[in-house]
Amino acid sequence: MSSLSQLAERQRYRQLEDEWLEGIEDRPDTEDMGGALKVLLREGGEAAELAGSLLSLTLEELENRGSPALETFLKVAAGLFDSSDRLRTMLLDHLRDEYLTYEPLERMIDRSGLARGGSIRRGWEVLRQLLRYRKGAFVLHDRFGPGRIVRIRRSSATVDFQKAADHDMALEALLDTTRPVGGDSLMVLHWKRPRQLAELVAEEPDMLLERLLREHGGEVRENHVTPLLEGIDEKPGHLWKRLRKAAADNPETMDLGASIARISPGDLLAGARRALLNPAEPLADRVTRLRAILASREGEGPDGEEAAALAREAAELETPETGARWEAAWLLSRASGKPVELPAVETAAARALRALGEISDSRCVRDYVRALARVLPEGEVTDLLRQMKAKRREWLLDELISERSELAASALRELAADIRQPGLYIWSVTQALGRGMAGSAGLQVDEGLTAGLLEAIEYARTSEQRRACRLLEGELQDSLQRHLSDLDTRRLSSLAQKLEKSTAAHETGLLLRVRRELSNRRRSSVSSSRRFWESEAVFASTEAIARRREMARRLEKVEIPAAAEAVGEAASHGDLSENAEYEAAIERRDMLLSRLRDYKEELRRVRPYPVSDVSSRICSPGTAVTLAGGDGSRLSYSLVGPLDAAPEEGRINYRSPLGAALLGRRKGDEVSLPGGEGVCVVESIEVLPEVRGE
Repeated sequence: MSSLSQLAERQRYRQLEDEWLEGIEDRPDTEDMGGALKVLLREGGEAAELAGSLLSLTLEELENRGSPALETFLKVAAGLFDSSDRLRTMLLDHLRDEYLTYEPLERMIDRSGLARGGSIRRGWEVLRQLLRYRKGAFVLHDRFGPGRIVRIRRSSATVDFQKAADHDMALEALLDTTRPVGGDSLMVLHWKRPRQLAELVAEEPDMLLERLLREHGGEVRENHVTPLLEGIDEKPGHLWKRLRKAAADNPETMDLGASIARISPGDLLAGARRALLNPAEPLADRVTRLRAILASREGEGPDGEEAAALAREAAELETPETGARWEAAWLLSRASGKPVELPAVETAAARALRALGEISDSRCVRDYVRALARVLPEGEVTDLLRQMKAKRREWLLDELISERSELAASALRELAADIRQPGLYIWSVTQALGRGMAGSAGLQVDEGLTAGLLEAIEYARTSEQRRACRLLEGELQDSLQRHLSDLDTRRLSSLAQKLEKSTAAHETGLLLRVRRELSNRRRSSVSSSRRFWESEAVFASTEAIARRREMARRLEKVEIPAAAEAVGEAASHGDLSENAEYEAAIERRDMLLSRLRDYKEELRRVRPYPVSDVSSRICSPGTAVTLAGGDGSRLSYSLVGPLDAAPEEGRINYRSPLGAALLGRRKGDEVSLPGGEGVCVVESIEVLPEVRGE
């Protein structure tokens, strides 16, 4: 004969009903009846309706017969049904008879909500725990440790705690601050029989783990172990390692890292469901446990359809932890091996950043970033890049370049235009150059970019400094050398002092390059016996140097190639011996080449006016001089380099005869002007505005 539970599992409902009625008349097996009702309620629909009918019938029959099985059946049914007025009324009546002398009963019933029309199943579950608060029962208090209830009344109780003997407290305080435990619980053992507990700790980790799992609802953490070891020569960390080893050796338990849980291979998905849907802890913590559960049984993954269904359930969770929700659905989708639609990602930068912070699996982060790149509004991209961690920022840029290249270039252009965030500035410049996007990101590979990177180094983190230094010493080294050549001695010295503080500048050789330039500058500048203009260097303003460099660049990149093309064009017209066009083209090309050589030689020798060496005390390149003649006349000249000279404007090349006559003179000195124009006196000396940086 099949049991009622088996008939329910096989959906043989007619036979189930017949045998149920026979069982009521004979000797009811309430445990088997409860198992059958549980199956019917789980199936739902017509089966659940049958369960309701059998409940009503059984309550009526057992009550009419005065059967002693009614007491047991009421409690079995109370753990299964959410609603049944008759079940609720009969259960409460029975409890009031059974606990006639138990003074706090009505308070316990009220606290459980069982009499107020809520779920019978949930109310009964709460009340069962509350009814454990009886005289002689043990409880556990976070502060006072284990204790035994000495007296319990309608509104108060006296508890003999380990750390507070005969402690009087209100009933509500007792219920709020303690939980009931068995007389054989580990904390009670620690209090009453410490030697027995010490032996258990030292010799039986398997048994200890089993006891801990039973007392803590099937999952134990290291902080559950620590209180047990007070007075025992065992460190919590060492015992926790032994317990984890015991869990690894037991097929019915699994080590989840931060905790040990009881779960058998067949219950893998059930454990995952419990971990995910437990509302008592943050979703991110639940996802951490879910990930550990799914990873704990290698080669024994959950059923694909059930895992996919749970993934869809996870995707619909109502929670502000949207990143954790996305990771939960992602984990279950991968475990199922089936395509599951994941939740939408956040499209506001701040919310997307928070969601990413809730995801701990790096592969999941990468997939979330990939989804973000497809849907982020244009106005949110730059804000998100500014706030993301470096690796995730590169992932997002990778995806944007792949999916929305114009948007990626626009974001790099905006970041590279703002040096106020030096780390991001260095990152954006490095990415734009490294990915061949300098043009689309609006970057000019020139001294301006070099100057920006040198400025950013002072304020960036070490890793960012190293990235900038490598770029300057690599792809931008020509631009760097031109920039250093254009700096006057004072600014070059200041740059060297700043780079002294950078480990990256030491490691990459950038500091050495600056120091070498500074050393060369000082050797070619004023020494103990030579003034700075007496070296082979030629001095000029930075603007004039830039103009000459641009002229050289135009010659090399535009005019000379055009002249060479003209030579080829003329040569194609026939006999070269009588080809005037060809000869003219050759002459022009050679002239341009000669001019380029002259320009390059000038640029090799030219230096900016050394600001620290130019002063109003002595006539030198970079000063304006006023001369007083014997007849009361005044003459004014600006001593400048050949690139700045304009005699018609009084800007005299300091290497010309007049300039050479004035060099080294001080205020009050007499000067014999070339050409026999008489003797003048130096009346005043001023530093030129372009030297002062005005």
